Amino acid sequence: MQRLNLESARAFDGAREQLPGEDKLARTRRVRAALDQVGLLGKERVAPLETLLVTKDGRSVIVALTLSAIIDASGDIAGVAAVGRDITEAKHAQAALAQATGKHVEAFSALALGLSGDSASAERLAGDLGKRFAEDTIVRFDYVPMIHAAISLRNGNAAEAVKALATTAPYELGHTNSAFTFALYPVYLRGEAHLAAKQGTAAQVEFQKILDHPGVVGNQPIGALAHLGLARAYALDGNIPKARAAYVDFLTLWKDADADVPILKEAQAEYSNVR
Repeated sequence: MQRLNLESARAFDGAREQLPGEDKLARTRRVRAALDQVGLLGKERVAPLETLLVTKDGRSVIVALTLSAIIDASGDIAGVAAVGRDITEAKHAQAALAQATGKHVEAFSALALGLSGDSASAERLAGDLGKRFAEDTIVRFDYVPMIHAAISLRNGNAAEAVKALATTAPYELGHTNSAFTFALYPVYLRGEAHLAAKQGTAAQVEFQKILDHPGVVGNQPIGALAHLGLARAYALDGNIPKARAAYVDFLTLWKDADADVPILKEAQAEYSNVR
């Protein structure tokens, strides 16, 4: 549990220490006033509050804070504890969704929400898509299964993710809309699910399928990420030479990427440890 210097901490600033000449009753009143400002008075916990953090490297991160009262040995409220959860990706997806309600935007937003851990919102959007586009082949057999797979993958259920993607197979090599390129994502998700299940050989098949269809992939991010997935799959199977070669392919493609991109940093660390 981490005490965060955010809105709740500002409201509570200075209340933890007894001021000179202040008796315990006065301090308790001051603590309660601070707690009242964040809505915690009379409660053990309040619903998550959203606030903005700036990290040491200058990035802005949207955080959902769950606030809980800290009770001291005498039963008095001594402070506020805050547990933060990064919801930046989920908020960005929600912002995109607010600008359009077409099936493509709604589906891609739901997919992002599922992968970022907001299962409830992703499920809600999947249900809405199923109702509004009940006869739409792509929605029924491609978009909704991908959303369910993303949720399962994020929740640690790789087998369910693979099962959900079974219906996408006839459509996974095709473009699902005429506005922009969005193809082979079911294949990528299936590969990620096999990786999560420690099934290196099965994962290799999926990521290689992406690399074998550059004309379909175009400039989608998964075109480069498939090299990383393939490297991880080879490493799982103990094929170190092929793993290192695939890592080099990915790192070469991303040599001009921002240095602080998390997946790039992960790949660099993994490559240095593959021997």
